[in-house]
Amino acid sequence: MLAGKNSAVFAVDGVVVDRWSLESSGGFRGSRLLSCQKAGQPPNLRPQSFTISCNGEPIESAEFAAFGLNEAILLFDLANGTNIDPNGVLEPNREYALICDPDMRVPEVQFVKTKQRSAYRLNRPLTQATQLLCGDAGLWEPHLSVHKTQQQVRVALESAANVTLEIGSRSHIMAVGIPEDAISATLFVHTTSQKLVRSGGVWTTTETLFISPELVTGNLRVRVRVGGPDYIRTVVPSLKLNLTGIAMRHPAIGGVMPSRWQIPKNGILNRASGDAWARVFDLGEFKLRDTRMKKANGTGSLYRRADSAFWWLKLNVS
Repeated sequence: MLAGKNSAVFAVDGVVVDRWSLESSGGFRGSRLLSCQKAGQPPNLRPQSFTISCNGEPIESAEFAAFGLNEAILLFDLANGTNIDPNGVLEPNREYALICDPDMRVPEVQFVKTKQRSAYRLNRPLTQATQLLCGDAGLWEPHLSVHKTQQQVRVALESAANVTLEIGSRSHIMAVGIPEDAISATLFVHTTSQKLVRSGGVWTTTETLFISPELVTGNLRVRVRVGGPDYIRTVVPSLKLNLTGIAMRHPAIGGVMPSRWQIPKNGILNRASGDAWARVFDLGEFKLRDTRMKKANGTGSLYRRADSAFWWLKLNVS
């Protein structure tokens, strides 16, 4: 990947975490174990994206969600650092660490909390009394070796067949993959929630959902809680929405205003204020339609991940 290049910059969520430089031997000098944040900064417990660039041009990028690291509940075996299934059979005398969203808690357990997530070192020996709570509702409890393993639940949020959703509109959404024995299901989007109702074997939202840029870019916490005869499971659903439109990301301003996504005003993409990123969502062949997208006296480069329906447009403004 770095053949013919003399340097490489590695960034997590837009923050440079390491730089490599070419040595006379032909290898690269730099760390092979990359942190998700700068040295001395609070831990980044919810990394979203990883990029490699050279001389300001992207070489490769990856979304951590593709590796299952965006789940609402992550469990690690501290003996070897392995990410394991939190709903699998656990051994009472092993050491485990649990990472979850900051609005969840494990009572009377040592933890580290950041704005994005909390990390708990579970007490040993692990008992059935250990519970992960959101408010007073129980979301998870360990299944020890004497208990039966529950089936894995994978949920996807989809739009209705042959329906294309425009970013900025509102629409009902279907939840696919909820087990047949489920009694209830609830969709959580950031701080709001709404019950899902079953109709003809499909669970749908009772109210329309705002298709915001933060939602479709994965920058808004989305969870689905499923209740069955003898279980409650909370999962992060995958998004399989038929989308069209464009969303642009404004960089952070001096630590006062955080980075944010929004819809271009009047449908015009203007980068006169500096470099920025935009995502174009299009079901069919990519096209620049009429004059809806404009840039001021600059040049642009278009990239597409082979495994993604997202187009990334980097505009370099003079």
